[in-house]
Amino acid sequence: MLSRVRAVRRRSRFALALAVLAGAQAAADSTGGVPDRPLVMEARRLADALGSEVWPSWATPFELLLVGEAQEYLIGSRRSPDGFEELREDPELGPVAVRPRVFATQLEATMPAFGPPATIVVGTAKATDRSPTGWMLMLLHEHFHQWQMRSTAYFEAVAALDLAGDDTTGRWMLDYPFPYDSPPVVADYERVARALAGLLRRPADEDIASEAEALWDDYAAWLSELEDRDRRYLRFQLWQEGVARFVELRVAEKAGAGWKPSPSVTALEGFEDFSAAACAAWELLFEQLEEPDLPRRRRVSFYALGAGLALLLDRTEPTWKSRYEEPRFRLAPN
Repeated sequence: MLSRVRAVRRRSRFALALAVLAGAQAAADSTGGVPDRPLVMEARRLADALGSEVWPSWATPFELLLVGEAQEYLIGSRRSPDGFEELREDPELGPVAVRPRVFATQLEATMPAFGPPATIVVGTAKATDRSPTGWMLMLLHEHFHQWQMRSTAYFEAVAALDLAGDDTTGRWMLDYPFPYDSPPVVADYERVARALAGLLRRPADEDIASEAEALWDDYAAWLSELEDRDRRYLRFQLWQEGVARFVELRVAEKAGAGWKPSPSVTALEGFEDFSAAACAAWELLFEQLEEPDLPRRRRVSFYALGAGLALLLDRTEPTWKSRYEEPRFRLAPN
């Protein structure tokens, strides 16, 4: 009888131990497993290895808020915003903290979510409906925004644009009432966009200096016909989003030319080679420039136009990046 009681007690203790372990594992799974961890690591490796080749002096902290389904993971930050619990020091990602989800799961943005410096705030690859490669390139696009926003001078220059009105959230950058449906504006945009695509399709060894000068003159004439506020908004979007799209394309090209992705990344479903991603980025650029649709694409049209202007500067004035911030919000030849 006594032996049976002892056996029952041993089984009870064993069952309790299993329950404790299971509970601990469940807690670890719910808070400790960073979504898309291999992709975050690979994007940071790409930035460290290729960033300065794509853009001189592109070096800024890679602080990321990754928005999961139920929780948000603050990665690579030494800050301790309210509401976060520190998880651990990840050997690859650095400090990781977690809180219940606040932001939308499909968000792709860079902003001073916890005050300067700016933080990348993005959903997972699945939530944003991106391939592993596309998601990493998007992350690097946003990381370039961190470089653009790295100083107080950027925020002072944005405020000087005087476009926010009463908005204190930054939504004006998305919702500004640019005259996307104005027939004269649409006609000017289409003419400049198609001419730019034609120049970018010319062979790399062909001299296009005079044609490029004519295009810049046409572009300047278009700007002069816009209302002053609309002109400031357009120049801001081309400078910020267009050049970030340019950087994204150049990173894909550099990575496609010899980067060896980690096995943990290439094994992911939907992974595509960076060279293929670069080709797809060029195809999309030409599609948006040669088949412009400003009334439908609206603000997104400026990503392609700004990237195209940056590519033209890259070809005709290779040192243009050194004066990119002098002054801000202006893309033009020297």
